[in-house]
Amino acid sequence: MLNDATNKAITNGSTDFSESEGCSQIRPSVLHVCKVFLPVRGGIQIVVNRIRSSLNSRYQNLVITTSEAIRGNRNQESNEIITVKSWGDILSMPISPGFIPRLLKVAKSSDLLVIHYPFPLADIAVRLAFFIRLPPMVVYWHSEIVSQKVSRLLIRPFTLHMLKKCSAIVVSSPNLIEHSDLLYDFRDKCKVIPFGYEPSQLNREVYDGGFFIFVGRHVPYKGIDILIRATAQSKVKVIIVGDGPLIDTNKELARAFNVSDLIEFRTDVNDDELERLMATCKALVLPSVLSSEAFALVQIEAMCFGKPIINTRLKSGVPWVARHEQEGLSVRPGDVDDLADALIRLQGNQKLLEHLGQGAKSRWENCFSMKKFIDATDSLFSRLLEESSSRAT
Repeated sequence: MLNDATNKAITNGSTDFSESEGCSQIRPSVLHVCKVFLPVRGGIQIVVNRIRSSLNSRYQNLVITTSEAIRGNRNQESNEIITVKSWGDILSMPISPGFIPRLLKVAKSSDLLVIHYPFPLADIAVRLAFFIRLPPMVVYWHSEIVSQKVSRLLIRPFTLHMLKKCSAIVVSSPNLIEHSDLLYDFRDKCKVIPFGYEPSQLNREVYDGGFFIFVGRHVPYKGIDILIRATAQSKVKVIIVGDGPLIDTNKELARAFNVSDLIEFRTDVNDDELERLMATCKALVLPSVLSSEAFALVQIEAMCFGKPIINTRLKSGVPWVARHEQEGLSVRPGDVDDLADALIRLQGNQKLLEHLGQGAKSRWENCFSMKKFIDATDSLFSRLLEESSSRAT
């Protein structure tokens, strides 16, 4: 369902989509659908933005998303971002009556539809598109719906329909296919494209500053309470970077365990400062307790600086990114003693620290560079557009 100029450019073998029928730049339009977008920070938002910015010369990247009206936001539209107001959430689904009709209207004029899952409204919209010919569709499977069990059950029929209709399903690790009952029957459609990362300063100074670092939001599945208790046992120094609804609770817990002198809470860290902390930490700690943590971009952000990872043995991509005894140490989720032992082990074993750090740097170079991520994404998008063009002609 490509627009005419784009269809002709692809059919004639153009790969740069330049100058066709009076247009100075012909680029296929890619519509990204996600629940929330920047400036709200999170893994999905970061991935979508990296795809948009890296492939801007190849595709017209448009994002449609929701924003809470109760925070003063109204419907907004620009050349790149459409924001439809919502009035809060029910079972993690935005209350946004205008979103589905707006999405379907924009999708009709797009060349490729990329749905960033989980986002229940998008699943429902695909099911309601009875009389609309949608463009080729990619489901970008960021993670399962884990903690909202009611929502998962209610939305399951819509998700299954969407998976049947889509042309491809992108996952960031093979573990997501292995541990998903939803994806099992669609594994032939699945393509593993690991996320990528490139530091802003390739020559940044790297050394062991004597502290462990955690980066993430203060929400239940991150397991920050487990880290605080493990710090009380291990007596190591930890910097916790991030904000969120549980930050005051976690600060109080640190005081209760008498580790306020060992743990530093930081909420004001910009991207440059975060890179500096990553480059100078001893290791990254990721004590997540639920498979809502599907990949954890922070792992590869630390690995690019040759830093070991302490993660948890979740049924997700987390322990696949940094493997036990190869790039890090994987502990049992929610196990304070196991996490404390890992902290102590890295604190007192320089040889192990260097071995895991070298493994982490090598794995980032071989698997998680930004170039590999973007090239694989571009290849998939191009293939689907070419197949769509062939069917149209």
